[in-house]
Amino acid sequence: MNKLLSLLLIIVIQQSHVNAQKTPYFQKFKLDNQLKVAFTQSDKQETVIEIYESLKVDNETRLPGLKSVVFNCIMAIIQEDQEIASLIKARKCSTSVKDNKLYFRFPKRYTEHFLQIIAQTFKNPKFEDNTLQKVIQQQLSLLENDCQNPQKNAFYTQQIVNFKNYPYGKVTSPTSLQRIRLKNVINYCEQNFSAPTTRLIIIGSPPLGKIKKWNQQYFGDWKEKNFYRKYTKKSKAPKKRSIHYAKNKNESEAAIIISHPIRLRPFGLYQHAASLLSFIYQQQLADQFEDEKINAHFELKPDNNLGIFTAGLELPADQLPEVLPVFLSWINTISQQKIQDSTFQSYKRAWIKQLSKYKNSIEGQLSYAHHFLLLNNAKPFYEDADIIRNIQPSDITAAGNMFIQPKQSYLIIAAPPSHQKSIQTLFPDEEIHLHDCRGREIQGVMNSSKKISLNTILEKYLDTIGCIKQLEAIHSITYTQTSHYAKSIIQKNYQKKAPNKLVVHQFFNQILTKEIKYDG
Repeated sequence: MNKLLSLLLIIVIQQSHVNAQKTPYFQKFKLDNQLKVAFTQSDKQETVIEIYESLKVDNETRLPGLKSVVFNCIMAIIQEDQEIASLIKARKCSTSVKDNKLYFRFPKRYTEHFLQIIAQTFKNPKFEDNTLQKVIQQQLSLLENDCQNPQKNAFYTQQIVNFKNYPYGKVTSPTSLQRIRLKNVINYCEQNFSAPTTRLIIIGSPPLGKIKKWNQQYFGDWKEKNFYRKYTKKSKAPKKRSIHYAKNKNESEAAIIISHPIRLRPFGLYQHAASLLSFIYQQQLADQFEDEKINAHFELKPDNNLGIFTAGLELPADQLPEVLPVFLSWINTISQQKIQDSTFQSYKRAWIKQLSKYKNSIEGQLSYAHHFLLLNNAKPFYEDADIIRNIQPSDITAAGNMFIQPKQSYLIIAAPPSHQKSIQTLFPDEEIHLHDCRGREIQGVMNSSKKISLNTILEKYLDTIGCIKQLEAIHSITYTQTSHYAKSIIQKNYQKKAPNKLVVHQFFNQILTKEIKYDG
């Protein structure tokens, strides 16, 4: 329990980016080709490098998982360098790929060599099919393991329901991974990799002059590219609570998440108030369930496009019927809670103390550097610290009312199939949408009325298979006809050119054989 709370606290702290020093300890510079670098000197005997692509919207909706595959292939190429491979073998170097960021930690005397190999690989990656296949197999194994993990199951479902109109809402599947070819990886790099879209963070002992020299030497000839960015519709919270049941293969564990998108810029008073609010409610939610087998989390994540409120529990599956009503009752009342000033000040002191410890960690420095590069007009640390010191209970209340709307949220329950009936019993009057173990919505709604709008079915199904023109044509039809006439409408619209005609016929035949009535 304490371990999880510490981890969740780090997540909260990563949003605050506060330091008590009077000057920023990162220095930012930009090469002529627009590559942005954040650097801070460290007296430790090792160097840390993090590099990533900063494009806000990635165009991988047709092949979810492509971006992750690309970055894992890049890492595999870098690890093939003889000197780096020997360091890894000797356990003198650690590497990882997380959230499509490449992370390296190694002895400081190899700083120039790592920069050289990283630059060489990003500028001119030499992909081979055997490397690609190894990466895909690794990703497939991870996906298979995820189906046994209710936390992952709930997280993927959360992504899909919250960010339908955003690439982030497209979740990787075995099918999408198996469709990735070498040409897709090469094309992705050619279209998206460029100096202006790349961010580099360096923490190490070399002086700033050397860091600038090496970056100019190895990254300076990287050419600029012009990018067309496709901006998608921003996600909105549902008009009323929407329930989603994700079937998980793990018979002994379950997960609950209540969530909805929020508009929370990653800086300023409200961001810090939301972060402190997360810290407070995280502690209170944990106190509601003292069972060591139940883990709680609460977060308000700031982002211009992907901001999100999330609260949830990880618990034994057999406790789900008992715990879920208590959890929902607590969530529904938190906006009415009034925090006493003495309690608030106690929370605030504990929070600032944790921030002070976190600021000197590698994770904390990387987190701040990321936002330092993200926000062109980022404020110095001490200004943020002043904001935190001046936060009042009224700011917390305002943030809660603004960003937490449990009655307009997605309730996600990841549990084994054996709990389906108990979930239906808990929500007898609400529709429950079904999802598979990777979060994808599957056909069927529990607790639904048999009287279903044909227009709703057509819109949902035809939009799924991409038949936009047919969908527009069908929208002009008035649905007062019988179900048999509705079937003839489908056949007529798909008579001329319809690669999915058979699928559509089978779909509606299944509906008609169940004698579902349409209300138009």
